[in-house]
Amino acid sequence: MFSLFFSKKTVIILALIFSHLAANSACCSVQTGTVTTIGSLTNGIFFFTLNGPITNRGACNTSGRFALNTNNANHKTTMATILAAYIAEKQVQVIGLTTCTTWTDSDDVGSLSIQ
Repeated sequence: MFSLFFSKKTVIILALIFSHLAANSACCSVQTGTVTTIGSLTNGIFFFTLNGPITNRGACNTSGRFALNTNNANHKTTMATILAAYIAEKQVQVIGLTTCTTWTDSDDVGSLSIQ
């Protein structure tokens, strides 16, 4: 199924990222839930929140949001996934990097999957 949407190289890279994150779970925040809010700024920053608790939430994430810079082509794909999950009311799991370099009070997204 993944071959329909992703190249083999992309699937391998994602598998490596997920296995690394699983092995180093203390490095990352994790949240599973439905998308409750979305927002964006004219500079390309896209925000979203999920319902449910954030495990291992980074100290800088004081807003409970996650942020993407959609000037990055990869982040546009992630934003589209979030919007699709929001419209379909599907649960997603986001793994945050516990850093807030995209926006000072919002966790940077490491990966996202629709459940």
